[in-house]
Amino acid sequence: MRSSAVAVRPTRTAPPRRPRAPGVDVDLFRHGMPVTPATVLALQRSAGNRAVQRLVQLREPPRASRILSPADREAFVVAELPRTRDRRAGREVMRDMAATSNILDFGSRSELRDELVKRVTVITVMADAQVSRGGLAPFGYPFTGASPYWGPRVGYAARDHWVPPTPDGYDRRLDAAKRATVRGLPRSRRNTVFGDQGSSYQFRLSATGARDPWSAIMLLFEAQPPHKRTLVHCDYLVSLVHFRAFMAVKGKTAFNAAIAAHGPDKVVLKYDLFTELEPSVGGRPGLGSIRQVVPSSEGDLVLGDHVYFFNHPGYDLINKNVGNAWRLENAVLVARKGGADVFLGHGSGRRTHAEMRGKLAEEYNDVARIVLALVRRTGRGSAASRTAARTELGTRFPAVVQVAGAWRVVGTGMLGVAVDMPLRLLRASDVPGLFDPSNPGVLYRVRRAAESA
Repeated sequence: MRSSAVAVRPTRTAPPRRPRAPGVDVDLFRHGMPVTPATVLALQRSAGNRAVQRLVQLREPPRASRILSPADREAFVVAELPRTRDRRAGREVMRDMAATSNILDFGSRSELRDELVKRVTVITVMADAQVSRGGLAPFGYPFTGASPYWGPRVGYAARDHWVPPTPDGYDRRLDAAKRATVRGLPRSRRNTVFGDQGSSYQFRLSATGARDPWSAIMLLFEAQPPHKRTLVHCDYLVSLVHFRAFMAVKGKTAFNAAIAAHGPDKVVLKYDLFTELEPSVGGRPGLGSIRQVVPSSEGDLVLGDHVYFFNHPGYDLINKNVGNAWRLENAVLVARKGGADVFLGHGSGRRTHAEMRGKLAEEYNDVARIVLALVRRTGRGSAASRTAARTELGTRFPAVVQVAGAWRVVGTGMLGVAVDMPLRLLRASDVPGLFDPSNPGVLYRVRRAAESA
């Protein structure tokens, strides 16, 4: 979750996940029938994108390219993933990779292994990061939930590996007056009470962390009490999850060597740290562990994908001076349940796309109700009270204006989208969710392991 003259159209309802085309059988090869990439692509073209299958193709020269059968995939998982938990997740990932459109092409066994390990790691690490036992958890949100008085910080176990330090050395902050002040402020200003970093917070590797970035990252995942745990937003956490996946395929020695070559100064824990893991572009070096893809449909998502759920573009306009969360949610596709994709974000819990959009609409409406109540006050009571309400409305919500007697939200919203819409409560279908706010008919890009072509 992140806080912070054309209305955005409600996004369309996505088709059911992974519909099968008549005559297209992902298990054709089990019955001795020839299934080549060309055959599959021809079937895809005739069936249409929503009804096609993605197959996992492996090239192991000098052997010819081959599409992995279910038995091949099972043998691969058993050989490459020693832990029972990882094998369970690996089987689901391989099944998912083989059940969506287009062929995933791997140039070697090691490429397929690396992608599988990354996807399994993303799923399991994201899940573990949300677990709380006995009041101890590795991660939380600044000034939220169990950590209402504590701002952005790295976990106590990692304190020597990152800078800057917390302003008061992980104090429990028991001052009742200051606690009351924190509760009375919008989240965007709560950092001012105890001297925490503001909304653009970031942490850099210390000299200790630069020598051993592996430990610097791993120690952030140690469970701690509310004031000592790592308190960051969803994009910070998903960056760390991507790094954990890269670490899982490299191992400690190779990972530390890779960071030393890349530059420890580039490992800055901030909202877009994951961009360091993308391929080199132009003169900008990258570690090449993940890439961006624009899926053609929800059926093209694969377990382990990092996705974005967007609130309505107008949320930025009405929430600017409130500072609530849920501007957008970074999440990972972690499971399928009853034919529906299940996503897990930092603090959002496991939700389907529909449930996530419902939650985003709920958060929009929480702020909209504040505005609507203020608007009602502009037309009631004494002249002085009406004037005061209008003044407050103009100060707190400058994007809410009266046009021809109707109150509207007008301005430039998220991703530069022009917003001009009635001030009202939203339905879940009004929220873009997985779709691009600037082009609601198209899914927004996802980040995923870079190995498959």
